[in-house]
Amino acid sequence: MENEGEKRKLEISRVDGSGPEHKIGKYTLTPKSQAVVLRVKQGGAMWQRPVGVTVDDGEGEYFLPIIDYTRIIQAGLLAASAFLAFFYFMSMCRKGVRNEQ
Repeated sequence: MENEGEKRKLEISRVDGSGPEHKIGKYTLTPKSQAVVLRVKQGGAMWQRPVGVTVDDGEGEYFLPIIDYTRIIQAGLLAASAFLAFFYFMSMCRKGVRNEQ
């Protein structure tokens, strides 16, 4: 009988993490990250990115986000290429319909 680990062929999870604290003067900085983990029977992959930094100044704690412009640009390029591929496919389908008539 197979155990539960062998039954799963694909597992996707999101992991939030923190790095080591760094003290700089009166500030304590803690880096935060996020990872997406993809596991398959033969192996897996992991994509990790920085999310921000938690700053503790002794009076309070606040979060400074890291804006990942590269990821935003990649998402835009992916959306634009999907948009162009869709319209290219639609134009080819229309040409095929015209040529058959």
